Amino acid sequence: KDYIFDEINGYLFEKGNAEKLADKIEKFKDLDENERNEMKINAIKSSEAFWRKNVEKTLVNIFKD
Repeated sequence: KDYIFDEINGYLFEKGNAEKLADKIEKFKDLDENERNEMKINAIKSSEAFWRKNVEKTLVNIFKD
């Protein structure tokens, strides 16, 4: 919920709803190259907060205080 932002860095759909998943796949396929690249870049940026080095820093700070 905190990682994916619908139509910014991915698509959200109801768990178990194959029809909605198929709709989102089609929606991604219909994006032009620039829109796809923007979504990919946004996904990478979103993932940075969860990279090991960043999580380690956060955990160290939590347990230091």
